[in-house]
Amino acid sequence: MAANRWIATGLLLPLLLAGGCSHKDRDVGERVDPDELYYVPSIIASARRLVDGVQQQSGPLFRRDAHAKAHGCLTATFRVRDDLPQELRSAVFVPGHEYQAWIRFSNGNAALQPDGTKDARGMAIKLMGVPGPKLLDSPYEKDALTQDFLMINFPVFFNRNPQEYENFIRYQADGSKFGYFFQGRNPLDWKWREVVLGGQLLGRIANPLYAQYFSMTAYAMGVEPGPWRQPPPYRRAMKYSARSCTPPATRAPDFRGDDYLRRGLAEHLASADGCFDFLVQLQDPAHHMPIEDPTVKWPESQSAYQPVARITIPAQQFDTPERNAFCENLAFTPWHGHVDHRPLGGLNRIRKAVYEEIAVYRHARNRVPYREPTGWCLRLDGLPCDES
Repeated sequence: MAANRWIATGLLLPLLLAGGCSHKDRDVGERVDPDELYYVPSIIASARRLVDGVQQQSGPLFRRDAHAKAHGCLTATFRVRDDLPQELRSAVFVPGHEYQAWIRFSNGNAALQPDGTKDARGMAIKLMGVPGPKLLDSPYEKDALTQDFLMINFPVFFNRNPQEYENFIRYQADGSKFGYFFQGRNPLDWKWREVVLGGQLLGRIANPLYAQYFSMTAYAMGVEPGPWRQPPPYRRAMKYSARSCTPPATRAPDFRGDDYLRRGLAEHLASADGCFDFLVQLQDPAHHMPIEDPTVKWPESQSAYQPVARITIPAQQFDTPERNAFCENLAFTPWHGHVDHRPLGGLNRIRKAVYEEIAVYRHARNRVPYREPTGWCLRLDGLPCDES
């Protein structure tokens, strides 16, 4: 019933009413498939089954349907360049401005598997103290002063659109890890391109602080005023990335144990800082840089990533029961953010309903508040954050 609510309330309807586009825009602009709305209830149902399945296996908590295993939640600062070029100034990208942030490093799938298992790795950033109009309008989020940036350590995804993703997550919820890729008996019908991309996405890393992470999907870089109840047209499209500037350890990595990534984070941050350069790649409409197909890598030879901010992760002790509980109760979504950074493309559009439904479901089952943080203190009750 909750899933059907998204259709009944027309959550995605304004996006479907955004209008047509030129032949050129069909490649580089947003192109809404009217049918994508109807995949949302099935995706939500599959995601709930994944949440329930992980809880049954590892309980007692109901964890995320993806990125279920946290390697650590860290305090950080996000400082925008003083000399930021004019074309990169928008919303959170204000020259010289510094934000407090939470960063969650994680695995890629729903299983709480050993770190040695090949998997994608996630980096989710939540900036705090971000003013301006926000994308979500629920009572607890429309006035939230947060901006989320979600990334994976690979530049592209292996699903092109909501229909493919609905098919993939349904197989995952059924317990068929590879069924989506190898449907039927005829190898000519198998999804070989997706197999290659998925295989490249999976791997092992030595430490979350040493990797590079990518948004995969596109986002707005500034918007123009739009018609009422319709998404405002964006000025430019961008993808973003976080590239490590942390000096790697001189000794060989220790891959022993199921949680060596958490251990490596803790050992590094016990005595040294970590850092990332936050980068933005602007779309060049003159080249093949599609918004609706996140399986296509935007060529850096045509549009290079440009640094917009420096992320500093100070030395800290994070592996405590209190911090870990706080980490579980955080919610990240690409739709936590300023209207100038509206998520673009079909996969991002369906994430709006799916992420919010699963976050509400998970928090309700765990009987914890669903709120946004206001600072570095460990509270999510909506009250001001006293860090003294």
